[in-house]
Amino acid sequence: MNSEQLLDRLAFQTQALQEGFDILSRVKSLPEMAKHYCHILRGSLLTVDVNLFYKRSPDDDWRILYLSFSKDPDMSSTLPDESAFYIKYPETKTDMVKVIIPLMDKSKFGLILGPKMDKSRYSDFDKISLQIFLQLLDSAYQTFKNRQNEKQFVFSLNQRVLQLNSLIDTGIEISRLEKHSSLHQLALERVVALTNASCGMLRITKKNRLVDKIFYPSQFQYRTLTREGYNIQTRFRFQGSIYNFILYNKESRNGFVAFDETDQLLLDAFSRQLNVALENIFLHQEALEKQRIDQDIEVAGTIQQRIIPETLPEIDGYDMFGVNIPTKMVGGD
Repeated sequence: MNSEQLLDRLAFQTQALQEGFDILSRVKSLPEMAKHYCHILRGSLLTVDVNLFYKRSPDDDWRILYLSFSKDPDMSSTLPDESAFYIKYPETKTDMVKVIIPLMDKSKFGLILGPKMDKSRYSDFDKISLQIFLQLLDSAYQTFKNRQNEKQFVFSLNQRVLQLNSLIDTGIEISRLEKHSSLHQLALERVVALTNASCGMLRITKKNRLVDKIFYPSQFQYRTLTREGYNIQTRFRFQGSIYNFILYNKESRNGFVAFDETDQLLLDAFSRQLNVALENIFLHQEALEKQRIDQDIEVAGTIQQRIIPETLPEIDGYDMFGVNIPTKMVGGD
């Protein structure tokens, strides 16, 4: 290869890299990334076959992201079990290039390249180009994951704001309710909805005796899961009764998942809100009762004062004086 041909190939590779990064930085899924990348690599290296595999963790099997012409999906079994960067070039014209690319999140790509279209061996220029394109794949994957994490962060932040607003709204609603059963039902419904639990239960016991059991949804049958993290609970004590919230089966797009720390914080917060609401109702009822008793005592004191004569009888030869001072609002005999 003369200098002019080398410059032409360098210009071609540079343009391919720029276009490739622009395309790969906009992909929305790994299969889409794999498809575009393999097309770019195949056109740049002029290979017959380009196949890309992905392994999420060391214990997972290889997942096919893209097969170009190979009809054998089991060809991933020929990839070496390497945790570090690995590349092996063919010793014969029919052998394939095998590459392992470890990634930032401990996953890895497996790449298998077939022979070149002109049946020639991979040149030094091809090997340098391949190294550059492997770095392109690594950079594209990092961009893809960062964009995913950013979306997840925004979604999580919006979810937290929604949970906080609902927690505040629930506190306001609870403070306005007076019936205990309505308080219990509202708190249970809200915490089930905000934690994405599939069902929940509130058990109220007093002296080891079941006082009440509230379910949401109402038709849900009580059951527990043995897998750790698939149910969470909290409790508080009020007026000798124990209130125990239990949530089951956090739902997600991928089925049931374990509850996280935020879910436990939300459950504890709703529990405290209910506890405070019950205490406020109790204190309010006590205040009303005290007010009623004070009014009754005041009426009794007024009646007692009216029983006592306002003027004393006049008896010749005697000066009379009397006073009635009750200890409190009502005096004794």
